[in-house]
Amino acid sequence: MVIVTQGGKGKSSGVNTHTGAFKAGIVFSPSRVRRFLKKGRYAPRIGKTAAVYLAAVLEYLVAEVGEISGTAAHQHKRRTISSRFIQLAISNDEEIHSLCANVIIKDGGVKPHIEPELLPKPHKPRKRKRKSVKSANSTADDY
Repeated sequence: MVIVTQGGKGKSSGVNTHTGAFKAGIVFSPSRVRRFLKKGRYAPRIGKTAAVYLAAVLEYLVAEVGEISGTAAHQHKRRTISSRFIQLAISNDEEIHSLCANVIIKDGGVKPHIEPELLPKPHKPRKRKRKSVKSANSTADDY
């Protein structure tokens, strides 16, 4: 008689298991989001689909901020996204800025802005008066 034992924890290897994130086609874990929703006591009951929907929205927002902050880093010829580029990306995007209006990002700095009154006034090019240059062949007697 041969006894086959299961190695490790969890279900046997023959069972097809898929996570909620795999089933929904997202990266963020709906079970983790659901756990945080339950711990936060936002509502007495939390459905599974609510967690999937919120995880998908969070994943979209992270992807959007990552994309525009990556573009900001590329414009400044940097290969690493720092908190400064995240701050610039959020402040330049109107919709995300309204969502993150009261958010302070550590080492993010401020949006570059100089008041127009402080800038030097542009000088208008002056029109030069042309001096009449007498040719070498002309003399005073010619006139």
